[in-house]
Amino acid sequence: MGWDIPDAVRAVQAFASGYHPDFPTVAKDYPALSSLATNPPIWLYVTRQDPSNPATTTIAVEQLQGPVHGDALESRATTGEVIPECEMEAFLVQCQGRIVGVRDDYQAWKGNRYLPCSGKPMWVTASQDAPGVHSIFFDDNIHAKVDDSIVAIRMRPDKSSPYRALSGAEMLELHDIFLVKAFIDEAVMDRSYFLRKIEECEQNFGRWTAR
Repeated sequence: MGWDIPDAVRAVQAFASGYHPDFPTVAKDYPALSSLATNPPIWLYVTRQDPSNPATTTIAVEQLQGPVHGDALESRATTGEVIPECEMEAFLVQCQGRIVGVRDDYQAWKGNRYLPCSGKPMWVTASQDAPGVHSIFFDDNIHAKVDDSIVAIRMRPDKSSPYRALSGAEMLELHDIFLVKAFIDEAVMDRSYFLRKIEECEQNFGRWTAR
């Protein structure tokens, strides 16, 4: 995500507070959602050791004091905490009940001609000892192309191994399991759009893990 993170956070908080006219009782019906409105968000920034070599660079994630506005990345205020890549899945699981805004480096993706491996990172551990979470990434810039897409799946076989950036061809095989190209018009017109897509991914995920 980029400039729109603060707006997205406010929108989710408003929804979790029951301000959406179609879901006014959501906080009462789903009490777990109310924590998204009351708990302070967590702000993160992805750093790459060598942005010019996205397929091999190592990644770390800085925790910020607040959101980065515009392109003011150099003046970002950090908490001093850096989350090693090997701990990212466990960290995100621990953030349950809080909104996590992750700011990626758009210029690095653009500078690498939109290669998928230089896009927004998504961490996946393939083995059954992974955290009990099935991550799904929706984005309208996910494309069925080996050389142009916005999400970079970084996968490892188990928790003791390092993550590696998957190639564009490898990521194509994971569409509708971990990656979903979001069609905004369908999402607006069909209230069950995201639920259907999640169910489809869960079914495909079951077949993928049983392979």
